[in-house]
Amino acid sequence: MTDSVLVGLHLLGLAILVASVVALRRNQRDVASPRLSLRVRLGTWILGLVLATASLFVSYPLGDTHRIVGFPFMAAAWEKHGDHWEDFVGPLTIPAYLANAILALTLPQLVPRLLRARRRRP
Repeated sequence: MTDSVLVGLHLLGLAILVASVVALRRNQRDVASPRLSLRVRLGTWILGLVLATASLFVSYPLGDTHRIVGFPFMAAAWEKHGDHWEDFVGPLTIPAYLANAILALTLPQLVPRLLRARRRRP
């Protein structure tokens, strides 16, 4: 994976984060509306909590000697030196973890918003 792919992944993650937060705000506005049932709202929050918890443990290999922690925002990197792995964390580790958790928490909010937008089209 090249640096441009990682940058693209971060930009895509940022776009999805903004879209899902906007969907959350619009879904909250529609709470009084009978169109968004309590079951759907509760289901999206439960799924979001499960995804947010799982997002804290996501890691993937970047070759044989590198491992990335966090998706889509890279929170840390591990590099293999001989027999041991060395970690690389910095001041953006906690904000990246928070952004990943917020994205995972709000991502299910896109589903009812997109379904509602699809129903509006003729």
